Amino acid sequence: MLFSVFLPQGPSNWRSLGQKIVISSYSYYAWNISWSRVKAHHGQSSPYSVCKSRQPSVSAPHQNIWGGLADKEAADIIDLLHQHSTGLNLTTEDRDGSWDNRILHLELLAPNKSDVLPFINKNTTKPPPRYARATLMFGATPNSFLQDYVIGPLPITNNTQVRPLQFLYNNAGKGKVAVDFADRSEVLQFAKDVGLSVADITKLLWDGVQRCRQINQIKSGTRI
Repeated sequence: MLFSVFLPQGPSNWRSLGQKIVISSYSYYAWNISWSRVKAHHGQSSPYSVCKSRQPSVSAPHQNIWGGLADKEAADIIDLLHQHSTGLNLTTEDRDGSWDNRILHLELLAPNKSDVLPFINKNTTKPPPRYARATLMFGATPNSFLQDYVIGPLPITNNTQVRPLQFLYNNAGKGKVAVDFADRSEVLQFAKDVGLSVADITKLLWDGVQRCRQINQIKSGTRI
């Protein structure tokens, strides 16, 4: 839209106002023509859809062999670990306590480099087998400990095995970590109970410290 503006022969402020209106009108006209051409070219009604139509399509050269465990994979692994045939004597999450054997963590075990390179370099079309890593807490024993297990290959079949994960570690325990306090919540509760039992003594000591500070702040010769 182009506005015709009459510039009166008057004070300079009138001429300045008229010039501003003409410039604004031309700017609007130029922007409107440009955007009309963009819409006509792309057949779009919104400027946010123009870039979307130009997004390139991408095709991965191979499947993601580092992708995390799917929900079904994790559920199947948990069911397998709780079977009596594994000998792990695990307690289900809805019933486990501090002194039970239970699952603490479950994730994908990253494949070995020697298994990945042939697949990435296209020397084979078969991806490396998937394995899971589970950290188990063994609390139903006098000496509680944590231990990692490897489960695979996935998906679970009759060939899937559950065995201790040891090749990652070079310590004598081979993946076993002793746990001095199997139930930290009970330790915290014990500390709370002890603290409450001596609350009067603690308060007296704290008040005593505050009282000493007050005395030290009193100037020499001041009558108490």
